Amino acid sequence: MCCWRRAVAVAFLGGFGVLAHPSAAGAAFIVVTSPTSTSVWDAGTTHNITWSDSGVVGYVFIDLYQAGVFRQDLAYVPVSDRTYSWDICEYIGDGN
Repeated sequence: MCCWRRAVAVAFLGGFGVLAHPSAAGAAFIVVTSPTSTSVWDAGTTHNITWSDSGVVGYVFIDLYQAGVFRQDLAYVPVSDRTYSWDICEYIGDGN
C-alpha cells in the first residue's frame, strides 16, 4: 500500500484504512492504536485517531484509504500530539 522508506502504520476500519506515516525518514516507528481492526465508526460521528511512537520527530500525515485506494488527506499534525480528532463526514459512505 505504501512505497515510502519510512515508518508506516495502517489501521483498517471496515473497508477503510487509516494510514499514518511520519514526514521524516528514519529507523523510528509509529503504531496506530485507534482505530483497531474491530473498530466501527459511523459516518457523522467524531472519533480520535491515536498512535504511539518511538524516536519520531516532526509531523505525521494521516490519510484515508478505501479498499487500498487513496480517498483523502485527513491531517498533518505534530507526531508528539499522538492524537487527531476526526469528524467523519456523514456523506462518506460505507467502508465496504
